[in-house]
Amino acid sequence: MNKRSLTERDICKKFILPAVKQAGRDMMLQVLEEDFFTKRRITMSGKLVARGVNPSVTSVSRSAILGLPFPLPPLAEIHRIVTRVGKLMALCDQSENSLTSVEGTRTKLFEALLAKALAGAASDVLQETAE
Repeated sequence: MNKRSLTERDICKKFILPAVKQAGRDMMLQVLEEDFFTKRRITMSGKLVARGVNPSVTSVSRSAILGLPFPLPPLAEIHRIVTRVGKLMALCDQSENSLTSVEGTRTKLFEALLAKALAGAASDVLQETAE
């Protein structure tokens, strides 16, 4: 097992929670009360443990991200896209209504066929009884 690649969650699952369970503590209570010390990786080297920032990863501030240019299409293109999406949504609505109509027609045909079959079967039974 490469201890250098373990996250805090891995250490909890592999070492801490089994020890807590062996000690007889309620696991649901343990999970509910559990605190996370860091969202970063825990680095272990022998008996030394380091938490925190990886020096090769730099952070980016919110203001730096908000200052980045975000390209948008020209206004005419935006209007064309909105119009096209509106037409496609109308087509979807039309297809949905059509499917609903077809489903209703199918149900009515099935009920008529079933009624006719049952009526025919009932008349056959009546004729057999009469004979």
